Amino acid sequence: MAKREPTPNYDLMFQSAVFALQSAYSKYKRASSEELRWTFFDNDGNLSVLDGYKERREKLDKAEAEVVRLMKEVSRLRDLKGGDSE
Repeated sequence: MAKREPTPNYDLMFQSAVFALQSAYSKYKRASSEELRWTFFDNDGNLSVLDGYKERREKLDKAEAEVVRLMKEVSRLRDLKGGDSE
């Protein structure tokens, strides 16, 4: 008797990826807002950034990369599950 391979549940995988994308996008928006909160234009019209810019920028870049990765995953799973969502 041949062993039967399990069938992937692409619908569930797609829904999970969409939730992860929504969560990652929320983190991206918070990181973006946090970065902007610590910037201002001084009296000479120069953009000034308070300490911690590098750490905030790294956090924003990571969040953006995760959103891009998950967008690709959602697109891939949308195709595998059989087209557009409802």
